[in-house]
Amino acid sequence: MGTGSIRGNESCRLFILPEYQAKGYGSRLMDLLEDMVFRKHHAVHIDASFPAESMYLKRGYRIKTYEKIEAGGGDYLCYHTMEKGNTDLVPWANEAADS
Repeated sequence: MGTGSIRGNESCRLFILPEYQAKGYGSRLMDLLEDMVFRKHHAVHIDASFPAESMYLKRGYRIKTYEKIEAGGGDYLCYHTMEKGNTDLVPWANEAADS
C-alpha cells in the first residue's frame, strides 16, 4: 500500500498508492520514519514536492530552502527542503532549551 525510506537523517521516497491515500496510512508511515530518525538525530530533513508540502507543514515541518534544478528542455524540478526537529514534537521543549 505504500513505502518510505530513511537515509541518515533524511526521510525520502514516501509513496502511498492512490487507493490508500487519505486513510491515515501515510501519517502512520511518517510516524514510523520520524521515530527511526529521531533515535539517532535531532532533526528530520525532507525534500518536499509542492503537492505534499501542506501535509508536511501540518506535521510540524518548516521550510528551509527553495531548490530549482534544471531538467533540460526548459523544464525545472522545483521543491522545498524542510525540517522537523525532535523539540518540535513537544512545544515546551524549545522554551526549556532557551532557559
